Amino acid sequence: MKKVFIALSSILCLSISLCGQTVQLDANNVRALIPSNPILFWTGSGSPVFNVPKSGTKNPVFTSTLWVGGMSNSNLYLAAETYRQNGNKDFQSGPVSTATLNPAGWAVVKVDKSIVDAYKTDSTLWLNPPAVFLNWPAHGDSASQEAKNLAPFVNVGGDPEKYEPQFGDYPAIKGDQCTYYIFNDNLTHTESQGNSLGIEVHRMVYEISDTVNSFLNNTVFVEYKLFNRSDRNYDSLWITAYSDFDLGNFNDDYIGTDSALNMTYVYNGLASDDGPNGYGANPPAAGMVLLNHPLTSSMFYTNDNTNTGNPASTTEYWNYMNGRWRDGTALTYGDSGNTGSSRAYFAFSGNPCDSSGWSERAVGMTPGDRRILGTTLFRNVYAGNDVSVVLAYVYAQDIGFDASLCKLKTEALALTNWYKQQPQTGLVEQNQLTNLFQVYPNPSAGMFQLDMLQGSLSITVFDIAGKVLLTKKTDTQHMQLEIPQAGMYWILAENEKGKQVRKVVVY
Repeated sequence: MKKVFIALSSILCLSISLCGQTVQLDANNVRALIPSNPILFWTGSGSPVFNVPKSGTKNPVFTSTLWVGGMSNSNLYLAAETYRQNGNKDFQSGPVSTATLNPAGWAVVKVDKSIVDAYKTDSTLWLNPPAVFLNWPAHGDSASQEAKNLAPFVNVGGDPEKYEPQFGDYPAIKGDQCTYYIFNDNLTHTESQGNSLGIEVHRMVYEISDTVNSFLNNTVFVEYKLFNRSDRNYDSLWITAYSDFDLGNFNDDYIGTDSALNMTYVYNGLASDDGPNGYGANPPAAGMVLLNHPLTSSMFYTNDNTNTGNPASTTEYWNYMNGRWRDGTALTYGDSGNTGSSRAYFAFSGNPCDSSGWSERAVGMTPGDRRILGTTLFRNVYAGNDVSVVLAYVYAQDIGFDASLCKLKTEALALTNWYKQQPQTGLVEQNQLTNLFQVYPNPSAGMFQLDMLQGSLSITVFDIAGKVLLTKKTDTQHMQLEIPQAGMYWILAENEKGKQVRKVVVY
């Protein structure tokens, strides 16, 4: 059983400086522990810290981290961790480097917006920059062939190519509290046993304090920027958000997927979340929302050693990232996801709020300890290129059996709409604010109706492997599109006003 050995203590470190290689965010209603390793919310001992509300000790999330798989010339490269229960790891601190050991200074750094604001308006502070400004990992060591520019900063004075806090330069952060940490997979992978991708990951985790908008005040944002520091071009790069949700009592949970919201989530399998770590009556719900890229697929597994349990090899990690069980058989609709005849791309994609579709509750699954994976796919990530994934962990609580889950979906929608309006962001599915077309019904048995909203469009349909199936230009307002083979597909529409991509599913 997973957490028997974790229930005794909570690691609390409230200063803005480094403290035992961990810091905590607590700007809003969530207290979140951010360690100097890729696994969020837990250090490897003691209790996890993702407390909601932050004044309490209950956790809806145990850990979260990143899985990455890349294909180059038909060869697989993969890095994946869970929570290092056996001391194994696929990542190490610091940027990709020729140094034998990464320096101890590559630790998580936390910066408060209030300090940045004061620094921007009071130049007398430049004479004695805050320790967190000096610890900001803006540049790498050229002698160890590390990248010159690492953590982002605002250049105010001095050398325009250098980060110099003594001349007014300061960290470029997001939110009201922000952390920054760099790690890489340029080592022997002892957890997944996969081949190293040569990637460097920059992780920014932040909170926004907003007592008016609960969808912000109950949320932790996680932004990953992945740099391909290898000499390989990846034909495809799969990035998976691993979420080990534990909603209070970890042993009575249900999980699900809302593909329209690009969200994986957890809700209680029983009316009351009992036990020493439980929320009690009216338990909350929590979710992971991909904000800047569409959810390509989701998959789950249980905490055991069965074919639907914990992965133990490179192939098994890769199978889970691609919606397959450990033995390679596909996730299927219905029951526990491994007995049906119809391929599924999203685990438990029904809606428990209105009892429609396929959900754990609808099929009578026994609640338990689940992990759920949310994956997005990038094409053609060349050597020297980088990609960005932004996700958020959201929380909601309401009165009633499924009221918390229904509220969570409302909060996730509000969060997504808010994020799309931020100047530097926007979903890939709607990467231009211009809405070019609508497609419905979705999913369907293979026939889709396309409504053109912005004049003539060039339409391209391609499958999950990137193969183009159809290219057509249409000057009509409506178009019928037939895709006879079951699976998941992308429809790209383009004209002079922009472009828009939507995913569709044929069952």
